[in-house]
Amino acid sequence: THHLSDLKNLKVGSLEIAAYESAAVYLLPKPLRKYLQLHSGVRVGLSHSSLDEIPRQVLNRDVQIGFVKERPISHELECINAYVDEVIVIASPRNKLARAKDISIVDLDCFPIVLHRQPKTTQRMMLRVFEKYQIRCNVVAELGNFENIKQFVQADVGIALVPRITVESDLERQTLV
Repeated sequence: THHLSDLKNLKVGSLEIAAYESAAVYLLPKPLRKYLQLHSGVRVGLSHSSLDEIPRQVLNRDVQIGFVKERPISHELECINAYVDEVIVIASPRNKLARAKDISIVDLDCFPIVLHRQPKTTQRMMLRVFEKYQIRCNVVAELGNFENIKQFVQADVGIALVPRITVESDLERQTLV
């Protein structure tokens, strides 16, 4: 059996990682660069996988590490919290919501929303919040990746709920708010 601590001592070989989109694209590049600098004999393979597939890939030993959003049900997997993020609402700087000082969840009633097609956990969480506050969810587009979602939001197609890590540089540049 392999333990996460074994990967700190890996000198040569390959390290296969499965991660969902926001972890693979936005979270992992900097830490993996640092890891590879310390472990120059290691080659990293990173594959984008759906959240449902990742625990199975680890259990089947297709990969050594899997990044997921929620703790898997399987007790055979060793789990640690690597990163905590929050889901935020983003809008174009021209959007009327961007000019408001304070926004409440009820302000999103019937507002055009661009959704990510894949992370069903985020969709379910968002829909539960909308139901709790009796807000109508007006989905105008479902897209396959966060870069596409950001382009739609910048073009004022709608607003979106996304992990903060996916838009940090956009918020700094103020291309999104």
